[in-house]
Amino acid sequence: MSNPSEPLAAPKNTETTLYNRAEVQITSLRAVFGAKTYAISNITSVEGQKIEPSGCMPIGLSLAGGLLVMVGVVQALDGEFGTLAFGLLLLIPGIAIYRSAKPSFAVNITTSAGEVKAYTSNDWETIRQIVEALNNAIIQKG
Repeated sequence: MSNPSEPLAAPKNTETTLYNRAEVQITSLRAVFGAKTYAISNITSVEGQKIEPSGCMPIGLSLAGGLLVMVGVVQALDGEFGTLAFGLLLLIPGIAIYRSAKPSFAVNITTSAGEVKAYTSNDWETIRQIVEALNNAIIQKG
């Protein structure tokens, strides 16, 4: 018979919420990312990742615009400004897009099935909190 003054230990599989914002919920038993759910017991590792923006499109626009501007300058000497104007219409947005591109961040989890990019965000602090909650859940499972 147990001593009534001793506190009862919580059952091992009691689910406690560690993180719950937007479409992400991390508990001691599961991780929910939108419509996808992972059992914490199947997650072997977690990491946050910085994803640099792709520069292909803005660099391509800038290069095409720059070439057209060079051709347009030569044509402008003969009074034709169409190519120069079109080159500037490509060059200026290309440079603006490239300069304004920001990195995104992801939560990568590894399970027995492989590595999965479970969640992405433009906010590093959100990713850091999710990774911390997942790590705490993994530690709690023992």
